[in-house]
Amino acid sequence: MLHDPETKLSILDEEAIRAAPLQFDPYEYSYVDQAMRPEYRESVLADAPEIPARGSYGLPQLRYGQAFGQVISELLSTRFRSLVEEKFDIDLSNRPPVILMMGNTTGHYNEGPCPPRLEAQDHHRDPWLQSELAL
Repeated sequence: MLHDPETKLSILDEEAIRAAPLQFDPYEYSYVDQAMRPEYRESVLADAPEIPARGSYGLPQLRYGQAFGQVISELLSTRFRSLVEEKFDIDLSNRPPVILMMGNTTGHYNEGPCPPRLEAQDHHRDPWLQSELAL
C-alpha cells in the first residue's frame, strides 16, 4: 500500500469520513459530504482525467495530474483502508482495492436514480470529486 499508516491524510478529510454515519438501508453504506478538504478541490479537479464517454475506466486507461494522483494515493493507502475497516467493522486485508472512473454518470442509464444535488453538476468527472464520497 502507498502512504505511511501513521501519516494523516492531507487531501481527504479523515474526521469527516470517520464522523459520517453508517447507513443500513437498503445496504450498509456511508455518505461523506465534503470528504475532500475544500482548499484542494480546484487543484484536484484541474488534474482529474477527462472521461471520454460513458462506461467504466480503470486508472491505467486515463491520464491525470499530480493533485488527482495524490487523492488516488490516499484512497489506496493503509490509513484510508483502516478508516473503511473501522467504519464497516470488516477486515479488508485479503481484498485488493479497485478504483474505477465512470463516464456520463447522470443516472440515465443502468445506474438507478442520481441524487438531485448531482443532477445539475457536470459529470465528465467522478461525482465524488465534487467533495463527496460514498463508501
